[in-house]
Amino acid sequence: MIPQGTGGIVESKSIAAVKARNVVYIRSAHQTILNDLNLLVPSGSVYGLIGPSGCGKTSFLRVLVGYKKPTSGCIQVFGLEPGSPGLGIPGPNIGYMPQDVALNSDLTIIEMLVYFGHIHGLSNGEMIKRIKSLLALLELPSGDRLIGDLSGGQQRRVSFACTVLHRPKLLILDEPTVGVDPLLREKMWSYINYLTSTFGATVIITTHYIEETRRADVVGFMRKGRILEEDNPSRIITKYNTSSLEETFACLCREDKMRKALSIPSVHNNNNVTESNSVESFNHSSSSPSSSTWSLSSMFTNSDYWRIQKAVMNRIFLRFYKMKPAFYGSGLILFFIITIYGLFYGRTPRGLRLGLINDEKPANQSLLFLQSINPAHLNIRPYQSLDLAIDSTKKGIIHGFIHIGANFSATIRSKLVPFDDNNGYYYANGSIVNRLSQQLNSSLITFHGDHTNIVLVITIFRYLLSAYREFTLKAAHQLALNPKLTDLPIQLGDIIYGPPDLVNPANDADRIEQLMNNNDDIFGVYQFILPVFTVYLVFVHSVNFSLFSLMREKLDNMFERNYAAGITTNQLLIGHFVVYFVTTGVHVVTLFLFLLYILKVPCQGSIVLACFILLLQVASGITSTFICALFSSGIGNMFIFTTGFMLACMFVGGVLWPYEALPYYMRSFRYFTPFSTSPEAFIGVMVKGLSFTHPTVYLNLVAPFIYFIITSLISFSAFSY
Repeated sequence: MIPQGTGGIVESKSIAAVKARNVVYIRSAHQTILNDLNLLVPSGSVYGLIGPSGCGKTSFLRVLVGYKKPTSGCIQVFGLEPGSPGLGIPGPNIGYMPQDVALNSDLTIIEMLVYFGHIHGLSNGEMIKRIKSLLALLELPSGDRLIGDLSGGQQRRVSFACTVLHRPKLLILDEPTVGVDPLLREKMWSYINYLTSTFGATVIITTHYIEETRRADVVGFMRKGRILEEDNPSRIITKYNTSSLEETFACLCREDKMRKALSIPSVHNNNNVTESNSVESFNHSSSSPSSSTWSLSSMFTNSDYWRIQKAVMNRIFLRFYKMKPAFYGSGLILFFIITIYGLFYGRTPRGLRLGLINDEKPANQSLLFLQSINPAHLNIRPYQSLDLAIDSTKKGIIHGFIHIGANFSATIRSKLVPFDDNNGYYYANGSIVNRLSQQLNSSLITFHGDHTNIVLVITIFRYLLSAYREFTLKAAHQLALNPKLTDLPIQLGDIIYGPPDLVNPANDADRIEQLMNNNDDIFGVYQFILPVFTVYLVFVHSVNFSLFSLMREKLDNMFERNYAAGITTNQLLIGHFVVYFVTTGVHVVTLFLFLLYILKVPCQGSIVLACFILLLQVASGITSTFICALFSSGIGNMFIFTTGFMLACMFVGGVLWPYEALPYYMRSFRYFTPFSTSPEAFIGVMVKGLSFTHPTVYLNLVAPFIYFIITSLISFSAFSY
């Protein structure tokens, strides 16, 4: 038989531990959760809150600890509003066990208990003593078992242990005995009575097992957001002449329905629950740990602040340490992507399939031109007719074809020496008219290609230009002409910035030939686009890693319990930021060294400065994730919002195409992203060898640095549980 509470305990209390008056909580325009709720919990008592699912019990407990703000009404705890300085609620004077398990599934029982022990300032010796006692009392398995491997009932027992570990003045237990066998339930109730009788703790407990609340000193019957009646269990059973609390509750519900049907105002009965007249009247005002107990000065002077901060960072870091597969896996993916990009993207394509239609019979100068084509660059495939070559191009057999005219050799001299008397010029009306213009057109080499792959088309065309340059030099030598006649009127001058081994070549053709023969990058992708891609990849990696961790934190529902323990949102964000920055920074620094020493990407400037630019992207990626979480109502929305933000950064940041190609009205948007100007600074250091004092570097770091500062300030000032 379950022992009953005694009325004497209730009446002996001189001050209310919890007092709620006319509390209203409206979740939405059509959903009122708490409706003019009045409640009184005497100090040092056990208060059993009874009601069906959905009646507002959990919502009231969230309002009580300050996690939710009531729409109207007032709540007082030990004579003060929750969050008042010195009250310790939220904080060490409250133990809150939410309805959800609200524990990190990847931590062990011991690790979770030690975390809350450090949060509440227990010494190591006292903490170990209490943990051993609770493990034995609650018949929990070995302390090194992961919480995720426990049964539902075992997880709730661990949750109970975390709540009572520091023996707070006020205990709030939401369904603590769900899934617990009767013998363990008996032990848990005995421990609750031990805390009230020995340490004067006040306990508010909700439960599905109505009859077990006979152990309570006071029971409150709740229906549709209101307390119908509260009193000592024995007295209330006697008053309604029933045999059980369940029968009493049914009677109260019938009376309430009848009053509503007859439009009779409901009356809250708590005639036998008293409080001291010393409890002063008060007005409602919102308060929370993040708004009332945190300040910049307390951050640097309060030892409790840093103790909690250290415990939060240790827990987050421990979770990262346990997710080694994800940590190493994401690092390997990062290295794999940059390796694939570095080894293949931007390299000069070789072995391109090129068709040939040569109408010159027999081949003379055209043969000399074809011999000038490097077979490693272009794989020549002869065709007999134009239709066959076009058909092969359409089928993808070849990338394109060249067409050499029948008079190619006969007119090449006219191409090189246009004013020779033998070429047949004559005067008409004082003007020089070339009667061989049609023959000069016969010296053209026409290229027809599949322009859907413009990169290959441009590459083939540059190969042909290089071959034609070599051919004209040979032809000029055969014709005893000055080689300068073959030069184009536009020449490549001194290279100000570029690969060291290619600075100031003889001419543009020599530079192209050197690049091609070295299997290098004729488009500048490897030297200039790879740094842009690296900066963007670091930013995306930082965002994804931070997003993954925040989503895990959200899924474990730790926010309510952390709030009740007195952990501010700033402490939580600082903990996440520091751990994310260190762990992601390890990836980034290792990646940068991989670029330098494995992929042999040259760094002409300061390695430290280049690392700083990448780490600034890491920091900006983390704060970007905080902002996305701030404006997202759920995990799915946060993921979609973050993905959209990263894509927007890619489109305006010059990853796919130079930002100069953007419309003028869109170019200013790049300054509102953390990524867009950083690549220019990174290229300045890596390729150009510039120092921080150069305008190209420090001016392009202003925007991402300001972005980081602004997003940090918004996150730490606006982020709430």
